[in-house]
Amino acid sequence: VFVTDAEIQDYYTRLGSKVTFQIVRRPDKAAIDELVGKLQKNEPPAWDQKIGPVGFEELTAGALMAVFALPVGEARIFQEGGAYYLVQVADRQSVSQPTLEQIREQVKTQIAQRKHRAEFEQWLNALKTNAKVEIHTDRLRAEKPE
Repeated sequence: VFVTDAEIQDYYTRLGSKVTFQIVRRPDKAAIDELVGKLQKNEPPAWDQKIGPVGFEELTAGALMAVFALPVGEARIFQEGGAYYLVQVADRQSVSQPTLEQIREQVKTQIAQRKHRAEFEQWLNALKTNAKVEIHTDRLRAEKPE
């Protein structure tokens, strides 16, 4: 896995703040679209969950990583696990951090690990998608000890 200087700089920049997220989860997109309409009219929805403040290095959810750099008040819709999520950046706080040169190798390692994890998940999902699973219940009953 190759890590570019631009990726290192971008990751380092994100380390300079902690963000608080507000999240709404709904089973269908129409309900989320309705909430987006309310947000656009400055009518905040009843948020299901508030997360934070968290630093970029603490995040594991792809949706939260994707919205981390958004300005306060901005929101995005994500679909994951059969549900739809509306995620808004509620607050951003600046935090002190070492210089890039002091932590360059740590940042590079973090980026490489995230890339490895993403590649593995992509590979695993492809396996699951292409897997042919057959369940022979008649054989299971025959093998069942009494």
